[in-house]
Amino acid sequence: MSAAGCARPRSLSRALAVCAAVLSLSALLTACGEEGEDTLPEAADQGAVGELLRGALPCTEVSYRTPRQLARLQQRVAGVDGAGECETEEGEYGTDFFHASDMRQFLQSWSSMDRQDQGERPMMIGRNFGVQTDAMFEKRLLEAGLLYLTCEPGFEPPEGSRAVRLDEGCVATDRAPRGTS
Repeated sequence: MSAAGCARPRSLSRALAVCAAVLSLSALLTACGEEGEDTLPEAADQGAVGELLRGALPCTEVSYRTPRQLARLQQRVAGVDGAGECETEEGEYGTDFFHASDMRQFLQSWSSMDRQDQGERPMMIGRNFGVQTDAMFEKRLLEAGLLYLTCEPGFEPPEGSRAVRLDEGCVATDRAPRGTS
């Protein structure tokens, strides 16, 4: 193997294909793009997302979707393997969340949905999970390392903002998308 981790095959075209596959796999695993280092928080499963939210928000209870509820969600949004809700002290505010077994599939689904299907609240994401919360909690989630997800074609993050380019033309940024909080 060479220093770059690519085997030395017999032909140049095969070498390029192997190296391209290694680089593609690396980009897919990190979900990191051209801009900056991807330091988004990661969660092992839906329970870990719930615990992260308990630490960042005033959750009084974390509940998880039943298999039937999860199956309905999976019909609308691919790549999701768990979901739940953090109920807050105020009682009237809930924070919906999901864990993704395949964030690339999730991004494909999310970017193909129209804004009405995405809901009124912006999506904030970690490396392999997403959260939709009320505006009053968005700052706390930013402080926990989550970023707003935007999949609008041609979207360019404002200068000076933190941004991570993701698959499917999506961008995670610390600036709220237009029309939200």
